[in-house]
Amino acid sequence: MKTQNADQSPGHGLAQPKPSAKFVKAHDRIGHPILGLWQRGRRFYFQTQLSGERSCRKIPLKTEDNLPAADVKEAQAAIVAFRAELARGRAVICRSPRFDEFAEHYKAHVTELGIKTARTILNEKSTITGWKKFFGPTRLDQISIQHILDYATQRRKDGVSSRTVNVDVIVLSSVLKLAVQEKKLARRVTDEWEPLLT
Repeated sequence: MKTQNADQSPGHGLAQPKPSAKFVKAHDRIGHPILGLWQRGRRFYFQTQLSGERSCRKIPLKTEDNLPAADVKEAQAAIVAFRAELARGRAVICRSPRFDEFAEHYKAHVTELGIKTARTILNEKSTITGWKKFFGPTRLDQISIQHILDYATQRRKDGVSSRTVNVDVIVLSSVLKLAVQEKKLARRVTDEWEPLLT
Protein backbone atom coordinates (compact mmCIF):
# COMPACT_ATOMS: atom_id res chain seq x y z
CA MET A 1 0.00 0.00 0.00
CA LYS A 2 2.16 2.83 -1.25
CA THR A 3 1.40 6.38 -0.38
CA GLN A 4 2.38 9.46 -2.28
CA ASN A 5 5.22 11.55 -0.89
CA ALA A 6 3.60 14.24 1.19
CA ASP A 7 6.12 16.81 -0.07
CA GLN A 8 5.12 16.41 -3.70
CA SER A 9 1.91 17.54 -5.35
CA PRO A 10 0.14 15.17 -7.77
CA GLY A 11 1.69 15.21 -11.21
CA HIS A 12 4.64 17.39 -10.24
CA GLY A 13 8.19 16.54 -9.27
CA LEU A 14 8.83 19.83 -7.49
CA ALA A 15 8.99 19.64 -3.72
CA GLN A 16 6.48 21.81 -1.93
CA PRO A 17 7.36 23.87 1.16
CA LYS A 18 7.06 21.77 4.30
CA PRO A 19 4.22 22.85 6.59
CA SER A 20 5.03 24.19 10.04
CA ALA A 21 5.43 21.61 12.80
CA LYS A 22 4.03 24.05 15.36
CA PHE A 23 0.43 24.12 16.54
CA VAL A 24 -1.45 27.23 15.42
CA LYS A 25 -5.03 28.29 16.01
CA ALA A 26 -7.41 27.53 13.15
CA HIS A 27 -9.57 30.41 11.92
CA ASP A 28 -12.88 30.71 10.12
CA ARG A 29 -13.38 32.49 6.78
CA ILE A 30 -13.44 35.94 8.32
CA GLY A 31 -10.35 35.36 10.41
CA HIS A 32 -11.89 34.59 13.79
CA PRO A 33 -10.21 31.81 15.82
CA ILE A 34 -12.36 28.70 16.21
CA LEU A 35 -12.75 27.51 19.79
CA GLY A 36 -10.76 24.34 20.43
CA LEU A 37 -9.58 23.89 16.84
CA TRP A 38 -5.85 23.81 16.16
CA GLN A 39 -3.74 23.02 13.12
CA ARG A 40 -0.26 21.61 12.72
CA GLY A 41 0.93 21.28 9.17
CA ARG A 42 -1.94 19.77 7.19
CA ARG A 43 -3.54 18.11 10.22
CA PHE A 44 -6.34 19.47 12.41
CA TYR A 45 -6.73 18.84 16.14
CA PHE A 46 -9.43 19.40 18.74
CA GLN A 47 -8.13 20.66 22.07
CA THR A 48 -10.24 19.55 25.00
CA GLN A 49 -9.99 18.57 28.65
CA LEU A 50 -11.35 15.10 29.27
CA SER A 51 -13.11 14.09 32.45
CA GLY A 52 -10.64 13.14 35.17
CA GLU A 53 -7.67 14.80 33.49
CA ARG A 54 -5.97 17.95 34.77
CA SER A 55 -4.63 19.21 31.47
CA CYS A 56 -5.96 19.56 27.96
CA ARG A 57 -4.97 17.30 25.11
CA LYS A 58 -5.17 17.67 21.35
CA ILE A 59 -7.17 15.00 19.55
CA PRO A 60 -6.39 14.41 15.83
CA LEU A 61 -9.55 14.91 13.78
CA LYS A 62 -10.74 12.46 11.14
CA THR A 63 -13.69 12.19 8.80
CA GLU A 64 -16.28 9.40 8.79
CA ASP A 65 -14.03 7.60 6.30
CA ASN A 66 -11.16 7.55 8.83
CA LEU A 67 -9.23 10.09 6.77
CA PRO A 68 -7.55 13.16 8.28
CA ALA A 69 -9.81 16.21 8.15
CA ALA A 70 -8.67 18.11 5.07
CA ASP A 71 -10.02 21.57 5.87
CA VAL A 72 -11.74 23.64 8.55
CA LYS A 73 -15.22 22.49 7.50
CA GLU A 74 -14.31 18.82 7.80
CA ALA A 75 -12.52 19.50 11.08
CA GLN A 76 -15.58 21.18 12.59
CA ALA A 77 -17.77 18.25 11.50
CA ALA A 78 -15.26 15.86 13.08
CA ILE A 79 -15.45 17.78 16.37
CA VAL A 80 -19.24 17.39 16.41
CA ALA A 81 -18.89 13.65 15.72
CA PHE A 82 -16.20 13.28 18.39
CA ARG A 83 -18.35 14.99 21.00
CA ALA A 84 -21.25 12.70 20.14
CA GLU A 85 -19.06 9.60 20.47
CA LEU A 86 -17.65 10.93 23.73
CA ALA A 87 -21.17 11.35 25.12
CA ARG A 88 -21.91 7.72 24.23
CA GLY A 89 -18.67 6.57 25.83
CA ARG A 90 -17.34 5.30 22.49
CA ALA A 91 -14.76 7.95 21.62
CA VAL A 92 -11.24 6.70 20.85
CA ILE A 93 -8.70 8.84 22.68
CA CYS A 94 -5.50 6.83 22.42
CA ARG A 95 -3.55 6.23 19.25
CA SER A 96 -4.92 3.30 17.30
CA PRO A 97 -2.59 0.25 17.47
CA ARG A 98 -0.86 -1.41 14.54
CA PHE A 99 -2.78 -4.27 12.97
CA ASP A 100 0.06 -6.78 13.19
CA GLU A 101 0.49 -6.11 16.92
CA PHE A 102 -3.20 -6.04 17.78
CA ALA A 103 -3.81 -9.24 15.82
CA GLU A 104 -1.41 -11.02 18.18
CA HIS A 105 -3.29 -9.53 21.14
CA TYR A 106 -6.56 -10.81 19.67
CA LYS A 107 -5.21 -14.35 19.26
CA ALA A 108 -3.97 -14.38 22.87
CA HIS A 109 -7.33 -12.99 24.02
CA VAL A 110 -9.52 -15.68 22.44
CA THR A 111 -7.08 -18.43 23.45
CA GLU A 112 -6.96 -17.39 27.12
CA LEU A 113 -10.72 -16.93 27.45
CA GLY A 114 -11.52 -20.18 25.66
CA ILE A 115 -14.49 -18.57 23.92
CA LYS A 116 -13.86 -20.49 20.69
CA THR A 117 -13.06 -24.08 19.91
CA ALA A 118 -9.46 -25.13 19.34
CA ARG A 119 -10.25 -25.83 15.69
CA THR A 120 -11.80 -22.39 15.18
CA ILE A 121 -8.82 -20.70 16.82
CA LEU A 122 -6.44 -22.64 14.60
CA ASN A 123 -8.36 -21.65 11.46
CA GLU A 124 -8.52 -18.03 12.57
CA LYS A 125 -4.77 -17.92 13.20
CA SER A 126 -4.16 -19.04 9.62
CA THR A 127 -6.53 -16.39 8.28
CA ILE A 128 -5.02 -13.67 10.47
CA THR A 129 -1.57 -14.52 9.14
CA GLY A 130 -2.82 -13.56 5.67
CA TRP A 131 -4.25 -10.28 6.92
CA LYS A 132 -1.00 -9.51 8.78
CA LYS A 133 1.00 -9.96 5.60
CA PHE A 134 -1.39 -7.63 3.80
CA PHE A 135 -1.77 -4.89 6.42
CA GLY A 136 1.58 -5.17 8.19
CA PRO A 137 2.10 -2.17 10.52
CA THR A 138 -0.96 -0.31 9.23
CA ARG A 139 -2.87 1.17 12.16
CA LEU A 140 -6.41 -0.04 12.74
CA ASP A 141 -8.01 3.33 12.09
CA GLN A 142 -6.23 3.56 8.73
CA ILE A 143 -7.85 0.41 7.36
CA SER A 144 -10.47 1.27 4.77
CA ILE A 145 -13.11 -0.69 2.90
CA GLN A 146 -10.99 -0.25 -0.23
CA HIS A 147 -8.17 -2.18 1.42
CA ILE A 148 -10.57 -5.03 2.13
CA LEU A 149 -11.88 -4.99 -1.43
CA ASP A 150 -8.31 -5.08 -2.76
CA TYR A 151 -7.51 -8.05 -0.53
CA ALA A 152 -10.65 -9.88 -1.63
CA THR A 153 -9.85 -9.24 -5.30
CA GLN A 154 -6.33 -10.59 -4.90
CA ARG A 155 -7.58 -13.67 -3.08
CA ARG A 156 -10.07 -14.41 -5.84
CA LYS A 157 -7.30 -14.01 -8.44
CA ASP A 158 -5.28 -16.53 -6.45
CA GLY A 159 -8.10 -19.03 -6.89
CA VAL A 160 -9.64 -18.74 -3.44
CA SER A 161 -13.40 -19.32 -3.31
CA SER A 162 -15.87 -16.54 -2.54
CA ARG A 163 -16.96 -18.42 0.58
CA THR A 164 -13.40 -18.46 1.93
CA VAL A 165 -12.98 -14.75 1.20
CA ASN A 166 -16.18 -14.07 3.15
CA VAL A 167 -14.77 -16.06 6.07
CA ASP A 168 -11.54 -14.03 5.84
CA VAL A 169 -13.54 -10.84 6.32
CA ILE A 170 -15.55 -12.35 9.19
CA VAL A 171 -12.30 -13.10 11.02
CA LEU A 172 -11.02 -9.58 10.37
CA SER A 173 -14.31 -8.25 11.70
CA SER A 174 -13.81 -10.22 14.91
CA VAL A 175 -10.38 -8.66 15.39
CA LEU A 176 -11.77 -5.17 14.84
CA LYS A 177 -14.73 -5.87 17.14
CA LEU A 178 -12.33 -6.48 20.02
CA ALA A 179 -10.56 -3.21 19.21
CA VAL A 180 -13.88 -1.37 19.40
CA GLN A 181 -14.74 -3.04 22.70
CA GLU A 182 -11.37 -1.97 24.12
CA LYS A 183 -11.94 1.58 22.81
CA LYS A 184 -8.95 1.41 20.50
CA LEU A 185 -11.11 1.86 17.42
CA ALA A 186 -14.28 3.88 16.87
CA ARG A 187 -16.02 1.53 14.46
CA ARG A 188 -15.51 -1.58 12.33
CA VAL A 189 -14.91 -0.77 8.70
CA THR A 190 -15.98 -4.36 7.95
CA ASP A 191 -19.56 -3.28 8.65
CA GLU A 192 -19.48 -1.78 5.15
CA TRP A 193 -18.56 -5.12 3.57
CA GLU A 194 -21.09 -6.87 1.37
CA PRO A 195 -20.39 -10.63 1.27
CA LEU A 196 -19.48 -12.12 -2.07
CA LEU A 197 -22.05 -14.34 -3.75
CA THR A 198 -21.25 -18.04 -3.31
